[in-house]
Amino acid sequence: MVPLLAAAALWAASVAGTVVGPEGKPVVDARIRIEVLGLSARTDSAGKFRLAEVREGRWTAEVQAEGFAAHRVVITVPSRGTLELEFELSRPPRAESGGAPGGEQAVAVTVEVRSEGGQPLEAATVALGPQTAVTDARGRARLADLTAGPAHLRAWRVGYEPADSAFILEANQQPVVLVMRMRPFEFLPLTVRAERPELGGRELERALFDREVQPGVIGISQAELRAIPAAGERDILRALQAVPSVVAVNDLNAQLLVKGGGPDQNLFLLNGIPIIAPYHAFGLFGAVNSDAVSRVEFHRGNLPARFGGVASSVVSMSQREGGARPNIEAGLGIIGARVTASGAAKSADLRWLVAGRQSHLHLWANRFFDGSVPYRFWDINGQIGVTPAKGQRLELTFFGSGDQFRERYGVIDEGSDRLHSTWANRVVGLRWSRASRDAWSANANLWYSGYRNVLRAGDSLVGPTTSNRIHLAGAGIELLRRALNWGIRTGLQAQAGSVTLSDDGKPGGFFDGSLRSTPVELAGYLEVERWLGPIRVNPGVRATSPTPGQRFFIEPRLAARWQLTSALTVSAAASRNSQLLSGLQDERYLLFGAPLLFHRPADAPATESTGGEVAADLWTGAWSFSASAYTRQLRAVPRWRPEGSRRIDQITYDDGSATGFELFARRHHGALTGWIGYGLSAVRLRTSPSDEYAPVWDRRHNFTAATFLALPRRITLSSRASVGSGQPFWLHEGDFEGKRFDPLSDGQVGGGFVPGDRFPVFASAQSRFPLYARIDLALSTEVRLAGGALRLFASVLNVTHHPNVLYYTQKTQQEAGTVLLSPVRQLGVFPMIGIDFVR
Repeated sequence: MVPLLAAAALWAASVAGTVVGPEGKPVVDARIRIEVLGLSARTDSAGKFRLAEVREGRWTAEVQAEGFAAHRVVITVPSRGTLELEFELSRPPRAESGGAPGGEQAVAVTVEVRSEGGQPLEAATVALGPQTAVTDARGRARLADLTAGPAHLRAWRVGYEPADSAFILEANQQPVVLVMRMRPFEFLPLTVRAERPELGGRELERALFDREVQPGVIGISQAELRAIPAAGERDILRALQAVPSVVAVNDLNAQLLVKGGGPDQNLFLLNGIPIIAPYHAFGLFGAVNSDAVSRVEFHRGNLPARFGGVASSVVSMSQREGGARPNIEAGLGIIGARVTASGAAKSADLRWLVAGRQSHLHLWANRFFDGSVPYRFWDINGQIGVTPAKGQRLELTFFGSGDQFRERYGVIDEGSDRLHSTWANRVVGLRWSRASRDAWSANANLWYSGYRNVLRAGDSLVGPTTSNRIHLAGAGIELLRRALNWGIRTGLQAQAGSVTLSDDGKPGGFFDGSLRSTPVELAGYLEVERWLGPIRVNPGVRATSPTPGQRFFIEPRLAARWQLTSALTVSAAASRNSQLLSGLQDERYLLFGAPLLFHRPADAPATESTGGEVAADLWTGAWSFSASAYTRQLRAVPRWRPEGSRRIDQITYDDGSATGFELFARRHHGALTGWIGYGLSAVRLRTSPSDEYAPVWDRRHNFTAATFLALPRRITLSSRASVGSGQPFWLHEGDFEGKRFDPLSDGQVGGGFVPGDRFPVFASAQSRFPLYARIDLALSTEVRLAGGALRLFASVLNVTHHPNVLYYTQKTQQEAGTVLLSPVRQLGVFPMIGIDFVR
């Protein structure tokens, strides 16, 4: 069940009116359409028409009728209500060709598509009525079986602005010439700044589809990020979990598991700068404030050659730029408060933006409820951009976040802390871009990314401490060239730093031992694009030396797309990806803390993913559809399941495979927008050729949906639904005794270590959790104020209160001698309210 997709009535603005001829008489059966929205209607016997579900904005409307010249006009549609129009059509000039009366004679036309410099454009799509064709090497295409009379010819091609021409199609039609103007072709991380609103869902999705040959790339706009219901805070990662081929292991974790990959096989980029483990609240939601992000580009599975060091996916977040005028936005929710300020200095063409977020749950919850909330967080995003010269851009990006969890035994003494966990991110980067219309463009960047995670049990002076510290610094340069029928991208990247994961040698810690490395990585990549008629190919290769003199990786990448019609394409891609920075995953019991990461030592293998994908995409006026199938071979996936001790050197590396099928439909315009998808997948890992198991993220069937319904009075109803088959869990086999720290033990100064803790041991046998199901709803409205607006929102998670299982606990019946597994439930019904102010 998807609540909003099942809605019977939709509300939106409409366009209505009348079409008349030169004498003021109604024109019957005239066609009115707004092509970019995929909307059309025909006039009735009184010449009247109505277009429903028209999105607010400025659109080009076209009116065509037999015996009349085509008429085009730009209209401005309000947010609600009805826009009344009247179109007056004129008669076309009489044709001298002697065509058949009424224009019933079948005719043909040759179209020549050229650039502004007069060069022929190959692989441009031309359309006239129901006929489409693709230009050849001479820039020519022929359209046949057409009807003489008024005609509207259109042409489009990647890297160029669409062109069109209205004329009278005659029996002996001369060739028609269309001139197309080159449009800057956006390559990440090159940013082209323009004075326009943020891209909407369809515009962003189509721009990504035209730019990237690899299938599986999805774009989400800021408006969609804000509307998707989330746990506590509106969140980028929670929004991406609503995308097909992405699995969430439980309600409390925002980590992404993409096409069979583990939770650590994702690369997060903010303006091209890597962010390590960007999570708040032990992974409950992401650390990057969605108010500071203009859009997210999500690459799943097969990756272009410019992305390296990751096996499954890339989440590329583009930070918002400041506007031409000073602006401030603020938000208040149950968990935290947010403030975003931006502005510009015209004298230096400088723009800036700063967005901050701070939790306050620990303040008011401690006042109104018995007990304390031992958790708090903060984060800050910022960007300063300046244009030193025409076609150049210099940007400074920074990001920081911090989390703290502090739980006590219940006494006042500061030395009685039982658990003290802190983790933080520090990111800063400087990027220079030079864009040119008809020559090489370039990008250069410098960056630093740091991650610190400290988990301390017991007294701060005596108790065991686990420490995870990562410092990485990098630089890169990239060159881009876009020609008529080909493009090239090449670059060099360098990275160096240190990765440490260790304990302090005291018993009772999370693990015993340490892993330290000082990675130095050099990489180069090359991507080429070529148009061969309706086929577009994109080969690439990436060469990486993570530890010079010891390792060397060659990663080939290949993608191709065949334009069958103007709306239907077939794509295919294959790639090999390698990864050395991974998370320490313990499947024995839940770790109450932030992710712990380690860099593979020189004698350990890299995680590798090799596979391919085929996809078919169909674009209509308001909808896009996709069907795809993929297969991946996984090598050296880290696994840590110690049986009798917790030594860190017991990490093993397993091989496996992942296969899957995906269906995806997305509606971009109208009162009801959003997407719906279904994925069928299977993931298998092997400890040996005969010992195979399913990782905890193996969910065979996964149905997801995110929908947004625009109601009257600026009200939006949003929903997110997820239904999937049960995920696997390990059956409990027994326990082993360990040591624990007791700050109140007798005979010890500040406490001591005593026996008695029993750690669970799991068997190799597995079972499955019950069916997973969850539906979240959110309602928001906007109230206009003088100089700004208020946005009120409320959401309820798991409105059906489905009892999803988080894990099982063991209880032994002494009399019967049997072991019972009792389920522990996940997140129940969780309401949230908040308010935003926008100036």
